[in-house]
Amino acid sequence: MPGSGRRPVLAECSLARAVVVLVAATMLLIGSACSGTSLSAVDGDGTSAESGTGSNADLLERPNSVADEPDDAERAEEATQSTDNEADVPGFSPAPDGYLVWAHPVEPIGLSIIDPVDGGLYTTSWIREGLLEGLYRVNSEWEQVPELLADDAAVVVNDNKTISITYRLRPGLTWSDGEPLTAADVEYTHRILMEGCLKEADGSAIDVSNEGCVYPMSDRTGYDLVTSLTVADDTTFTVNMAAFYPDWRSLYSQVFAAHAFGDDAAAVAANLERMTVGGRPLPSSGPLVWQDWTEHSMRLRRNDNYHGSSAGTGADGEQGVAGVQVNFVPDDDAAVAEVAAGTADLAIVGADLDTLQELGSSVSAVGLPAVEFEHLGLNLLNPHLADPLIRQAIVRAVDREQLAAVYGDLVGNGVSAKGVGNMFWLPGQAGYQDHQPAAVSADPTGAVELIEEAGYTRSGDGTYRHPDRGTLFLRFLTNSGDSVRVGLQERLVEQLTAAGFEIRTDNRNGGAYLTEGPFSSEAMEASGSGGATGRPDIWDMVLFAWAGGPWPGLQSGAFRANSGANPYGYDSPEFDAESSRCDGLADDAERADCYQELDRFVTTLDRGADGLFVVPLIERPQVLVSNSDRLASVPTIVDGLTGGPLPDINGFSFR
Repeated sequence: MPGSGRRPVLAECSLARAVVVLVAATMLLIGSACSGTSLSAVDGDGTSAESGTGSNADLLERPNSVADEPDDAERAEEATQSTDNEADVPGFSPAPDGYLVWAHPVEPIGLSIIDPVDGGLYTTSWIREGLLEGLYRVNSEWEQVPELLADDAAVVVNDNKTISITYRLRPGLTWSDGEPLTAADVEYTHRILMEGCLKEADGSAIDVSNEGCVYPMSDRTGYDLVTSLTVADDTTFTVNMAAFYPDWRSLYSQVFAAHAFGDDAAAVAANLERMTVGGRPLPSSGPLVWQDWTEHSMRLRRNDNYHGSSAGTGADGEQGVAGVQVNFVPDDDAAVAEVAAGTADLAIVGADLDTLQELGSSVSAVGLPAVEFEHLGLNLLNPHLADPLIRQAIVRAVDREQLAAVYGDLVGNGVSAKGVGNMFWLPGQAGYQDHQPAAVSADPTGAVELIEEAGYTRSGDGTYRHPDRGTLFLRFLTNSGDSVRVGLQERLVEQLTAAGFEIRTDNRNGGAYLTEGPFSSEAMEASGSGGATGRPDIWDMVLFAWAGGPWPGLQSGAFRANSGANPYGYDSPEFDAESSRCDGLADDAERADCYQELDRFVTTLDRGADGLFVVPLIERPQVLVSNSDRLASVPTIVDGLTGGPLPDINGFSFR
């Protein structure tokens, strides 16, 4: 039962996986692939550290721990990378008249699994978003708004602390084959997702481990709390839960058709692989209907029975294109080249600086709202960084406006010029507050004052030295193969050096900078033990993207003690208790306020001297490139694990 502690907290379960999602899914798309390549320390700017008590200078040439064996997602990514650069762009059949052509890297293996574990990464989810709608959708402001629903569902906290959520579908919903879409389809969807899962006496799943489950999902967080789903009529149903789940609106994000998808979970999974059953397309609820998938090209045609719930769809459900042809190309560069040549209308690519600099005059680039943002993680077990004054000095030295300018013209067009000052909200969200305003622009003088207050004195070479800790020297890890991240690192090194820090870049190629650095087994052991065991000296600072939201609270597991996702050495019983309390608040406004306070634990010193161990920096967008000679209008597109261009396909129009 909920009070027994058997259920993992939302953030713990999701965030432990978020690191894998980040390394395996996000990084291929944004040019920071987790290749698992072994490597040695890179010599950065060639500076050396003066040794002294507590100094880590002797670690510069010490090899880090051996990287863990790559998981399935990493292996799939490696296979993709090893062939992409050598592959030629396939020859594609011409698209039918009125079809939008989308050039996209990474062809999925199949369309059954929406989690990024099959080598298709976002692709599978993005394709299915145009075919299958859910109870809620995500708009460009990162709000979860009703999609199949007539209005927001009603949440009731029962006397025994169980939860009942009552939903009402919009009347008149139909599948593309003309069959009505009803509450029975939602009940069927839940049965398929949970078929075979081991159950508690109350009907909820034992946990999210998938033990016994048939339908392939990497995580059933939230679904495991459902004890029953009862249908009142064609439009009304109630989901009963053993305990409150703060991200409950994300459940049932794609609803299956009970009359057509299959009799059991195994059949549904098999039919979804190619979106067909018996050679016929599965019925759709979205703006498109499955057509075919041959020779690295996929076609989806307009759904003439579409009920028009996606953003930008007119009341009459009209759409601007007859269909979509997705041509799977080897990589981002090939996708952009197809758009520039006019053989494709659009592509969604990573924010690679080299690619963005090579866009032709006929190609327009727009930054998409994105859930990823870059942040600087600090190791509290490092003797310098253990001092809150030094961590404050880092914030004072940072200039986020200069960092955001790395994207050039994308700033103000999908990227906030002032960067990100919150680990729980993004600048485009209504609840966003900047908790590190001192980092918007650099104050090197203020940073120096804090360093000197911490007991450091300036050496003849301009760096600072502490009588016990030695030179104020820090190693700075990131991915050497990521053009954006390296560009950010170079600017950060300049900013920190100007404030008196001595920085050495200690980069790795691919995701090894994480698996051999902060997320190595020895570093994680040190983080969980406060440095008593493991190796607390493997890393000092790390720059990587975080994709843990944007739903407030999802990030909490990265900061809970011994959550399996906290590499920072942060251990606050108060934070752990407060984050669990936040997760249990059913009122949206009250829960949002609670999460706002949680962010102050980690981005400020307001809630303790062990805070301020992360420095959020700037957003990490995807980039929509389109051929401006061919397209007259392009809709706002939501990026992320649920996004892509297909849900709002009607917003495109040709010249």
